[in-house]
Amino acid sequence: MLSHLATIIISVAVANACTSASSCCAVLCSSEYLVDKVSSENTTAYNDTIYSFWSGQARTDTPTCVVEPTAASDVAVDVAILAEYECQFSIKGGGHTPWARAASINDRVTINIAGLNSMSLNTNKSIAYLGSGSRWGPIYEYLESQGTMVSRGRASDIGIGGLVVGGGYSWFAP
Repeated sequence: MLSHLATIIISVAVANACTSASSCCAVLCSSEYLVDKVSSENTTAYNDTIYSFWSGQARTDTPTCVVEPTAASDVAVDVAILAEYECQFSIKGGGHTPWARAASINDRVTINIAGLNSMSLNTNKSIAYLGSGSRWGPIYEYLESQGTMVSRGRASDIGIGGLVVGGGYSWFAP
């Protein structure tokens, strides 16, 4: 009886996150690969994404839903579905962009790639493989623990994508 009740509660929670969203969010929820990765307003996952932006101004956007992929293949499915249905979306990495609508989007879909934060080195430690959702603080800690380092920005809470695209000054810069 208890397991049946838990199944009902979980089913209702998933249905609420998906049915209260826009048609684009509902389409994402229809994918068996994504249904548990889509969240709507006033859920913990949604709020965690919105309130993790560095800039208060960037927090003013309110996407209809947030998708949190856990693998690159999830992002591929997200983008394929959203493109097929001509849905507008944004991609949030570290959330450091200081203006609204850069990494979030009103009344559309935000894909939060923060979970794509894997890190590894090749055998001679000359190439780092870094997930697109990684932030520089954990990257620096990982590389230092491996006896190597990279010349990148000074702020540790910046996402890898934003710093690579937007630039920054390294502690090693003259």
